[in-house]
Amino acid sequence: MSGGRTLKVLVLDGSYSMAYKPTDKSRFERAKQWAVQIVDESPRGDAFTLLLMASPPTVIVGSPAAEPDDFLDEIENLELPHGGADLPATLVQVEKILDTAEVGRWARAEVYFLT
Repeated sequence: MSGGRTLKVLVLDGSYSMAYKPTDKSRFERAKQWAVQIVDESPRGDAFTLLLMASPPTVIVGSPAAEPDDFLDEIENLELPHGGADLPATLVQVEKILDTAEVGRWARAEVYFLT
């Protein structure tokens, strides 16, 4: 299906391995950059949610945000928890976000795992 607005669920990995710094930035900082790029390159009218894959997972923005500026602030302020990650529990949270999103408001939903 082409056209129409998209709900984008961004899941950032908050596990220990994301602290690794192979270059000038950690994996977590690079994941945040990718998240910003996804938002910046999205068409007007798309909405975003943000979830930190940790143990337990943390919903940062659960209600779809249509204002990119406020959403980008949430990404910028996100900090690595330096712990483990619980993928099964994170997937449950993703499902809850998708279930509570207003059906029919978006043409499609996309889930991004930045890890």
